Amino acid sequence: MAARKSAPLSPAPPPRPWNGRTELPTAIAMTRLRPISCLTLLLCLAGGLSHPAHPAEAAPGEFRDQLKAIGVVPLDPKPEFPAAKIKLGQALFFDPVLGGNRDVSCATCHHPLTATADGRSRAVGTQAYVDAENRKRLPVGFTLVKVDDNEQALTGFNMSGAAHPFTPRNSPDIFNRGDSAWTTMFWDSRVHRTEDGRIAV
Repeated sequence: MAARKSAPLSPAPPPRPWNGRTELPTAIAMTRLRPISCLTLLLCLAGGLSHPAHPAEAAPGEFRDQLKAIGVVPLDPKPEFPAAKIKLGQALFFDPVLGGNRDVSCATCHHPLTATADGRSRAVGTQAYVDAENRKRLPVGFTLVKVDDNEQALTGFNMSGAAHPFTPRNSPDIFNRGDSAWTTMFWDSRVHRTEDGRIAV
């Protein structure tokens, strides 16, 4: 049996010019980069090991004393609620039937994705549309009426004598309002908890 002749090797392609220089073959270029890469990695590791991490518990006593002096205390542990109670709360919070006119839910103005506010510079409110020409927010079918300043329950502008004020402000956040430290709701605190624990409007 005759030995098979192998095809002659083709000569290597000539080096390609790059930026006026001649490129090295890839293998040679990688070989030269390897020591530099290893040295860079070692320097990064050495730098990280020279600064040990300081856990939060290691705060200086003086810093803790300063925090206590201005009334900063650790947060209470998160209360545990049954899953059914959480599900009911979510259903009620997103249900527009609970709104006064059944057209907005709590989440309309206090959405979790906008930090429990509405993400607007001014609250639109219930049954409202935006009058772009006059740059005012008006309820459908109503006009703004100035309320007597002596009537504390109806401050500012009111909707055609309705029993709730139209306040041209952004919706306040309601984050952590279940905490006992919060005793009021709304910017004007018209809903508040009395000292004996009752809710007053």
